[in-house]
Amino acid sequence: MKSSPESPTALQTLLSANLDVEAYDLEEFANWCKACLPSSSLVHDFKSQLQHAIDKPGLVTPKLYRAWTSDASFKSQDQLQAHLKEIWNMCFPDDASE
Repeated sequence: MKSSPESPTALQTLLSANLDVEAYDLEEFANWCKACLPSSSLVHDFKSQLQHAIDKPGLVTPKLYRAWTSDASFKSQDQLQAHLKEIWNMCFPDDASE
C-alpha cells in the first residue's frame, strides 16, 4: 500500500484522518464507514484496500502504519494484522473476519 505524498490511497487517507494517535476514535470512524458504505466510493476503496492489507501481511508494515497514524504501539506485523482485522470487524461487521 505504498503511495507517494501526491497520491495517497483511500486506506492511507482514512487511517491518517481518523485513527491518528492524537485523535483516535475507532467507534466513531466505524459508524461513519457503515453509514457511508453504500454510496461512498472512498469507503468502498478503503474496504477493498483494507481487505488486501489483511490478506497480504506486510503490505502495511508497523513502520508504515506509524507514519500514517503516529501510532507506534504495534511492534510486530502480527500485532498490526490483528489491529487491521479489528478495524475491519468494526467498520464492516456484516463481513466480519476472524
